[in-house]
Amino acid sequence: MGNKLFGLDIAAIVNGAMGSGLPDVTLVKVTSGGRDPADPTSQLAETTANKAAKGFIENYSEEALTNTSIRRTDRLISVLGDSIADGAVPQMGDRLIAEGTTWEIVSVPGRDPAGAVYLCQAR
Repeated sequence: MGNKLFGLDIAAIVNGAMGSGLPDVTLVKVTSGGRDPADPTSQLAETTANKAAKGFIENYSEEALTNTSIRRTDRLISVLGDSIADGAVPQMGDRLIAEGTTWEIVSVPGRDPAGAVYLCQAR
């Protein structure tokens, strides 16, 4: 599902080597809908689709928290790209369910060239 580099599917190799040892996470893809015409002040409707994946949670370092928009309660959640069902890609506004907690993805600050690992800033 990732990008081939040097003729190799690096994302599949990383997922095969690490995936079985990592905890399950769920990527919740969120699609915004329209407003209820009968209640124009209502929240936008949303549709969600759960995608099984593998990943892990890390705390941000003190250095990363200094002079940035990262909050102390934010977490860095790494998700193996090739483990995400249906080839979905994490995006801002999606959610991740990891270790029994639901986190909102506020940014995806990193991804390697092969798409093997997505780094998600979650709050």
